[in-house]
Amino acid sequence: MKKATSNATTVAQQRPSVNLMAADIWFQDPEFAGLAVWQMKHDGMGDTLRCGDYALIDTKQTIVAGGGIFAILRDDGSIHIFQLDNVHGIGPTRRVICTYRNPSCPPPFEATVGEDVWIIGQVVRKIERF
Repeated sequence: MKKATSNATTVAQQRPSVNLMAADIWFQDPEFAGLAVWQMKHDGMGDTLRCGDYALIDTKQTIVAGGGIFAILRDDGSIHIFQLDNVHGIGPTRRVICTYRNPSCPPPFEATVGEDVWIIGQVVRKIERF
């Protein structure tokens, strides 16, 4: 099976390799070509993305600019979905605020892109699991 990966480097340190399943292969739907898929493993995004839902990620969209929901790779190697907002900076010193949308989850935290977190891509669609 083919995997979707992003080779774009927009930060000082190169992002560690991340292999996500290609959404068009996973769902056997050519409409999803070019997107990666990640299945939510918890309810951290509240009603936006629930446990079991599939997040479709555009790995070419790695600039936070006006904020949005993004998949990130944390420095411990885990993948998470957060609401991201810019704090300040561009390029290798960008800082973002990572926020869960579920109030029962841990509070927001600030991170440096390229050191603490790497942006995999922006979540552009979801497929709900009933």
